Amino acid sequence: MPDKSGARAPDTSQARMHFDARVEPFWYWQVREKKTLGFFEGRRRRKRQEGIARAIHAALAGMGADPGDWDARSGETVCNLRLDRGAVLQDLRVFAASLDRQSATEIYQGNAQSRFLHLIKNRDRESYYLPVPFPEPIMVLVSDTKQFIPVGSSVRLLKELQEINRDLRVEATFKIKKMVDFFQASEDDILQYEARLGNDPNFWVKFGFVLMEKLARKSVESRLPVIFA
Repeated sequence: MPDKSGARAPDTSQARMHFDARVEPFWYWQVREKKTLGFFEGRRRRKRQEGIARAIHAALAGMGADPGDWDARSGETVCNLRLDRGAVLQDLRVFAASLDRQSATEIYQGNAQSRFLHLIKNRDRESYYLPVPFPEPIMVLVSDTKQFIPVGSSVRLLKELQEINRDLRVEATFKIKKMVDFFQASEDDILQYEARLGNDPNFWVKFGFVLMEKLARKSVESRLPVIFA
């Protein structure tokens, strides 16, 4: 059932959502997926995660940042936001880039500078934000796929969002002012949100802002990473 914000409590299914971001311990997937992962797949996944953690620590050490204990903390999921919609953050990133009179694509590709690198130079799938302050996002190589994963700072992201909100003014102009900790929206739910709230020309900019502000704040408060599935 929807709560007072209109959000539905997350179900326990493993249905694939286009946007699926969690604030939880780095190793909590072993608890959540214990029944679905076999021995060999679980071992492969652990080795992969171990490699990602080592690569992140090495990258942070290389820039002189204190990595903290983001990958050693225990507990459960403290926030999970899921939407059956792709490119949820695209409008927010374009808006942020426009504040610097730049193109989000050029910033993402490293061809332009911005105050909002941790927001723009990340992505909505297989990526991380860590509760560690470091100046610019990093890219870590995953050994088994030979692909790079972007890693940002949720501490810096929160500051970037506060800067963006000086122009966006979400609290004064948007009906959804706060995001619940657990949120799931189907395609039908999204159509209802747009019908009810979509008169605002910056609807998806502000909706993306609310999503990311919740994730960044919960990450900083809990000292746990934001993990994009």
